[in-house]
Parts: sequence; structure tokens; C-alpha cells
Amino acid sequence: MAHVDAQNEEAQVALEVVLADGPQYDTFEGPEKLLEVWFGPMDDEQIDGTTKSGLRTVARAVWDEMLSLVKCQVLNVISNEHFDAYLLSESSMFVWNGRLILKTCGTTTLLKAVPMLVKVANGVGLDLITQLFYSRKRFLFPEKQIVPHGSFSHEVQYLDELFDNGSAYVMGKLNDEHWYLYMTAPSITRKTSTPLPSDKTLEVLMGDLHPSAVKPFFKTSGFSAKEASKAAGIAEIFPDAIIDDFAFDPCGYSCNAIIGKHYFTIHVTPQESCSFASFETNVVLGDYNELLRKVAAIFKPGTLSATLFSNEPVDSMFHSTNQFDLEGYTKTEKIFYQFPIYNLLFVAQKETTRSLRKSSTACAEVPVVAQSPRPSTSVTSALLASSS
Repeated sequence: MAHVDAQNEEAQVALEVVLADGPQYDTFEGPEKLLEVWFGPMDDEQIDGTTKSGLRTVARAVWDEMLSLVKCQVLNVISNEHFDAYLLSESSMFVWNGRLILKTCGTTTLLKAVPMLVKVANGVGLDLITQLFYSRKRFLFPEKQIVPHGSFSHEVQYLDELFDNGSAYVMGKLNDEHWYLYMTAPSITRKTSTPLPSDKTLEVLMGDLHPSAVKPFFKTSGFSAKEASKAAGIAEIFPDAIIDDFAFDPCGYSCNAIIGKHYFTIHVTPQESCSFASFETNVVLGDYNELLRKVAAIFKPGTLSATLFSNEPVDSMFHSTNQFDLEGYTKTEKIFYQFPIYNLLFVAQKETTRSLRKSSTACAEVPVVAQSPRPSTSVTSALLASSS
């Protein structure tokens, strides 16, 4: 049974501040930076086991300090016996005994958390990184990002200075929708020769959302967060899920959800000029077509890219390439990568029945100079559009 912590009062007060409309309102960076780190030594069953150990024993104040480096803060936390789900002013963090996922949008500096995260893990007996993944979609406004996120080459350089076994990849067309990935080589730390537990992560990134689909995510709709979840259809994606949702002022929406050992998370930036929504889950399914149709029906995107990471056998993954078929959409990319443990499927699609309201041509990622840090909390960007 999940339990919900009291909401961060300081963050709530800050988020209730009403900001005057300004140029940033229509230039919010919805696409998130996504970090996932697996630590060891730890048995497979311990990683998401019901006995708290490792990262789940870390004090809340330590996580708050780490997130301050990223320029975001905790809004609320829900937990069950397997993991803790932190809803942030800019997206989400999930913590298991031996694994952490951090996902942040806007101009957050996610990678600056990595050195402290490693130190924190070492402090609870996890002195080995078994694998690290960092990924993101192309930025809408790369010129607004803060070092080291001004370009993917800068991000790779930053990570290469921390790890000596990393590799970088680009999926898709550089002058259109594309997705970046950095991953370290897996370390051999398993204490058993039994097959790995099935592990899959689906991420769906959607742009050019239909105006009718984003209405619930504006404060002018009059909906509370719970009402927005129901009105949009989010509450019906997995009806048994325990959902922690938040409606930002003047617009924007975020939620984390717990489904036993699994999660899903959604973040929405509804402004027409930079509309974006993301959906991510580690629910293991044999076929993701029905789930993808549900998600696409909620947001009605003009562009959609989906990535599926899986440790299932390669022959099964080839079967997976037949997934992600959406009526009314045309596939523009289908890419399959085979890695040592995990395999990756990337599919990009565009709606064929509606003219896009804005060009989908990618913005070039140009190097940026060091910038002054933002205020001590990132609630400004959360307020201004937050896909937070």
C-alpha cells in the first residue's frame, strides 16, 4: 500500500506566486533530461526488494541538497514497499534500493547531480556503478540551456570526465526529430547465473499537442490536479495506479504513479508555441500498441517518438519493431540497437491527418558560454510552463 508524504510547504507557497506573462512563458523547455543509474554490489532481488536498504536509507535532506545542484525541488513524495516516487518542481525522481532515475525539464542542470549521487551511493555501501544511462530529445531552445547542457557534445565531454567506459549515440535525423543517448558499459557484478528479471522502459515524447487536448492543464480550466487527471484520461491509463498529481499555475501538469513494483510518470507543457508531453513507464508488457494508443489519444500530438529499452532476447525485440503502429500517423524513423544487455527500439512518427501548426525542423545545438545560475529554486520555470 502506498503512502503519501505531506507536500513541501515552502515549494507550495512559491508555486502559488502569480507571475506576469513574459517572453519565457512561450519558450519553456518541456523535453526532459533523463538519468538512470544502477548501483552495486546488490542482488537482483534486493534492487527493488521490500526491505529498505542502500539508496532508500538516504535522508531526505541529502536528496534536497543534491536537487539544489540541479535547480529543482521536491513537491511531494509517494512510496510503497518497493520504491519512492518524488514529484519535483521540474519533473520526477524515483529511488529504489540500488537504482535511481532523475528526470528534469526546463533549464535544470541535471548532470551536476552525478558526482554527488555517486558520493551518496558510496556512503551507503554502493561503491560500484553497474550501468548509467543519460538520454534526451533534441532541445526546443538549446540556446537557453546552462553548462554543461548547451549541446550534446558538451554533455558527453562532461560525462567522459567522470567515466572512462561511456559511449554516445544519436537516434534519428539531425535536421528533424532525434534523440540522444549516453551509456556506460555494464559492469559484471551479478552473484547468480540465473536469467535477469525482465526489465523494460517505454518513453513516449510528444510535441505539437492539439489545443483541445491541453485545455485541462491550464488553471483557467478550473480543474484541480485530480480533476485534470480524470478529464484528460490519465487516471484511466492504469486504473489501479496510485497517482500523485500536481497542477501548476498558470499552466502545466505533472504526475507520478505507483503500480506495485512499477511506475509511470507524465509531464505536460501546454502552451501552443512549445507544447510538449512526456510519458514514461517500466510496466512490462508483451505488446505496447494499446498503451501507446491510449497515451496518444490523450494528447493528440502532431509529432511522437517512442523508445523502448529492454533486456529481453534479441529475437523478441525484432518482433517489437512491429509495435508502435498508430492510425493516422506515418513512421519517419525506425531504429534498432543491440547492446550487451539492453536493446533499444526507437520509432519517430508524424501525424498525417493534421497540418502541423509549426515547423518540426530541429534547432541547431550551439555551444553556450557559462551563464549565471538561476535562482536557488526552479519554481519560476515550473510556474511558467512546467512540464515539470
